[in-house]
Amino acid sequence: MITPLVLVAIAGLVAASPAATSTPVRYYVALGDSLATGTQPDSAGHNRATSQGYVDDLFAWLRRRNPTLKLVNLGCPGETTTSMIAGGRCHYSAGSQFGQALRFMDTHRSQVLLITVNIGDNDVERCVHGADSLDLDCAGQGMTAVHKNLPAIAAYLRAFAGRRVAIAGLADYDQFLSYWRAGVRGQATARQSVSLIASLNRAMDETYRRAGITAADAAGRFATQDLADMRSLPSSGRVPLAVARICQWTWACSGSPVGFNDHANRTGYRILADTLQAALTSGASPAIRGGRDTGAA
Repeated sequence: MITPLVLVAIAGLVAASPAATSTPVRYYVALGDSLATGTQPDSAGHNRATSQGYVDDLFAWLRRRNPTLKLVNLGCPGETTTSMIAGGRCHYSAGSQFGQALRFMDTHRSQVLLITVNIGDNDVERCVHGADSLDLDCAGQGMTAVHKNLPAIAAYLRAFAGRRVAIAGLADYDQFLSYWRAGVRGQATARQSVSLIASLNRAMDETYRRAGITAADAAGRFATQDLADMRSLPSSGRVPLAVARICQWTWACSGSPVGFNDHANRTGYRILADTLQAALTSGASPAIRGGRDTGAA
């Protein structure tokens, strides 16, 4: 006869058995600027964080394979490589976005599955002032900041996370290609911007790879350097493929009240997420490639 005392003992054994242990919580930590927060303009043209960014799309994809996965999005609109380290753009209890990320990794050392980062765009993109003005001196200073700060960011992320954690760095598109539609001077600025963004993306890609971080560059998907293949664009006539994709996948070619806005639209954010997904599946852990994450270090 099984007594109540025996039932209690059996229940205790089952609760303590490895088979009954729940799957541990894992984390996807996102770092970056307004692209990390999925920012898009509302109907009045004001920028708002959304749940339709590349981080959200990537998280949804990962969570299908890792049901206990949680998102920690530390992105900050307007962040530069300098402010990511020193703070000043958004409030963090650790003083800066980078400090907050390191603190989180320190307290959740065995639980972080993936880190993504997009940073550096704001260091140089502030140097383009409309369709007929690209400040080359300003752009040079911005590139100097990227070359100084990004290697430190990448190296510390990899050192803190360890080799087990997948990390991917994102380089993206050239929104200033929208100025192509503004005539001869706009086209000259657009061409200059292609060279600037190519240099920026190359610096990002090389820095990430040297640090052992996966480089995910969306410029190819956006055909950023393709100014020869012409396409028809409503209200703009024949434009290069690079221009067409910027107009179709971002808000950069919008009319009033939005106007020029450098953020991706819903399609553009999906393209960024797809770029990251493709880069991660080519060389990351089984959990990223599609296997069920077990939480083992």
